[in-house]
Amino acid sequence: MNSKIVSVVLAGIIWMMVPDLQAATTWKHLTTAEGLPALQVQFVKSLGADVWVGTLGGLTVFRDGKPEAVLKGEAVWDVLPVSGGGVWIGTDKGIVFQNGTVSARYLEGEAVGRIVPFGTNTIWAIFKTRDSSRLMEFKDGKWQAVSRFARLKPADLFVTRSGAVWVLLEANGVVLATPGQAPEQWKPHQQGVNLTSFCEDKQGRVWCGTWDRGVMYFDNGEWKRMMNNIGSVITAVRQDGKGHMWLATNSSGVWEYDGANWVNYLNDEGSINMMETTVDGKLYVSSQSECSLRLWNGTAWDKILDVPTMFITVQLDAKGKIWAGNILDGVYVQP
Repeated sequence: MNSKIVSVVLAGIIWMMVPDLQAATTWKHLTTAEGLPALQVQFVKSLGADVWVGTLGGLTVFRDGKPEAVLKGEAVWDVLPVSGGGVWIGTDKGIVFQNGTVSARYLEGEAVGRIVPFGTNTIWAIFKTRDSSRLMEFKDGKWQAVSRFARLKPADLFVTRSGAVWVLLEANGVVLATPGQAPEQWKPHQQGVNLTSFCEDKQGRVWCGTWDRGVMYFDNGEWKRMMNNIGSVITAVRQDGKGHMWLATNSSGVWEYDGANWVNYLNDEGSINMMETTVDGKLYVSSQSECSLRLWNGTAWDKILDVPTMFITVQLDAKGKIWAGNILDGVYVQP
């Protein structure tokens, strides 16, 4: 082939690639070089003006885009800032309270997977060992077991807008705990059912995904069940800005409910690793077979970021920037 023709063809190929290259550079990739303690992200939480990133190697908070190391050298599963500038940090080696240079560690032999407020003066957390789990509360300066759950196996916690806490039990439904009520008034629900996820919709109804019984929602004291024969584990339940409900599954993609009908998408991809809605109502997914980050545009999925490993969380910060946490490759931030 004539060298001039080759040059023209190559120039054309490069020109066609430029828009994609420009699109890729709009994302800022945060790695250990930019302040992350490790690349294996466990969560990203946008709280006020701060963005907290927990990894398998520690915790970093970004303030005005600048990283501040909070804890290094251990896996971090959750974080809860509290009034006065302190922060509770759930790790694989117990729970840490840190306030400036002051730090205290509690229950070192247990891992802490979830930390939430219960009422105005109490903190709840799930503590786990290899063989057991328990719900603990920090009150009056010390951690102690919540006796109401002494013979149960708490697995996760979900806080509603009213401040009530749904305590997910291992393969045994949930218990609804309301601050101000006596513990004996906290009612169990769906005993014997293996629940997997929670979501509170705009009407205040609490939705629960299940292992093998579809999805349920709690409305005015009654449970209603849908999608009984879905044939998949529901791994996440979310509501988008239009008020539509969405289910992520382990084998049949995602499902959308518009209030009348269910529609299936991405069935050929099987397991959806992440499905998340941001505070502006936008819906994002990432799957095991298609690791890219995709955004639902109302009719189809737009690929907005293509990387070789899966995303596990998406958050919108106070300035409207997208923070996408990756399971092995740090965090991507887009204005």
